[in-house]
Order: sequence, then structure tokens, then C-alpha cells
Amino acid sequence: MALPEIGEAGQKRLRAAKVAIAGVGGLGCTAAQCLTGAGIGEITLIDDGEVELSNLNRQFLYRFEDVGKPKAEIAKQRLSESNPFVRIETICTRINRENAGEIFSKCDIILDCLDNFETRFILNETAVHFGKPLIHGACRGFEGRVMTIIPDRTSCLKCAIGETPSESEIPILGSTAVFVASLQASEGIRYITGLQPASSGIMLFADLSRMSFEMINIPKDLECRICGSLK
Repeated sequence: MALPEIGEAGQKRLRAAKVAIAGVGGLGCTAAQCLTGAGIGEITLIDDGEVELSNLNRQFLYRFEDVGKPKAEIAKQRLSESNPFVRIETICTRINRENAGEIFSKCDIILDCLDNFETRFILNETAVHFGKPLIHGACRGFEGRVMTIIPDRTSCLKCAIGETPSESEIPILGSTAVFVASLQASEGIRYITGLQPASSGIMLFADLSRMSFEMINIPKDLECRICGSLK
């Protein structure tokens, strides 16, 4: 509340907000921690996975003894310990076209902390359909990107990426995931408190191996089948 850009009014907006975090891995863990600390009123964690040993270099809500346990449930437990006044719901199921509407229609904002583009595009379609802001984040190695999608105002993820890219195992440096997720949480806080997200319709690319940053405007594709005027 000491920040003049937020103040008491902004803190009340955070307290009233409902945020959905899709994926509680390297990005989702840090984003959830930041938003819990900021005093978000309600957070829904969606992840069908279990903690694996290889997760521990970047998914800092989990410990060695959590291996094999549901990510969303362990994350809820740890987040509640740090701020018991935040209501945290968990959905331990995989997002698909059949359940996405029910999961995300009641939230105020969605954070895309996923690790595969098939589900990311389902999330993108759902966000555009229900008019929900979507903060996309992704990382690989030392590289990361962030983009905020505001339906009817900016381009969408389909405009930015086009067809589903080929995917393989993704090596991730823990500090890269923390960096990207922190930006996602910051953009979410900016939107909720009435500030313009810096990445609205803009893809921020970061290469932490060279400390280089680039912001590329993503124009709205009028023929985009998801958000274009011809859909």
C-alpha cells in the first residue's frame, strides 16, 4: 500500500480479485508465491501432475519428500502457510476443451504457466471467448518470454505464434523460470490494480545468457480464427 501506484484502493482490488494459474511448475510456483504475497483474494491452481525429482531445481514450493504427490495440493499447502488469508482452490485435472470453460469462466485473470502449446492454445481460445485477460509466459534454458493478451483490445497468442510448434523436452534454468514468472505476476498485479500492463499485445523476449531484452509489437491478425474480425 506504500506504493503510490497501488495504494489502499489497489490493495482492495487485489483482495477482491480471482486469479487462475494454469500449471504449477517452474512458472506457476513462483507466480503463485508472488500473488499470494501480494494479497490476492482467491487463487485457483490447475495442474494434474505429481512432483518429480527433476522439478526441484526450479519449482521451489516443493521439497524432496513431496516427490510423487499432487503438485496443486502441495502448492496450496505451502502457499496457505505463507498467507492464510488467501483462498486457494485446486483443480487436479488436465485442461481440455470440454472443461476449460467451466474452470476459467469465473476468474478475473488467467496466468498461462503451462509447458505445452496444445493446452496453451486451448487456454488462449477460452480466454478470448470469455473475455478474460491472459498473461502468457514461457521459458527454455536462459531464454524467456511474456505477453499479456486482453481480448478485444490486443492480439492473441495465435496471432503471435501461429501454428503449434514442434515440442521436445525443455531444459530450463531455475533462475530463468523465476524471472519470467515474476514478470507474469507483476503484469497481473498491474492489470488488477488498474495499471496498463507493459506487455499488452507485446511479446517481451529475454535472453539472460547475454542480458538482452527485446519488446516486439504483435499486431492483431484480422483473419485470426480466434480473435480476428473474420472469425
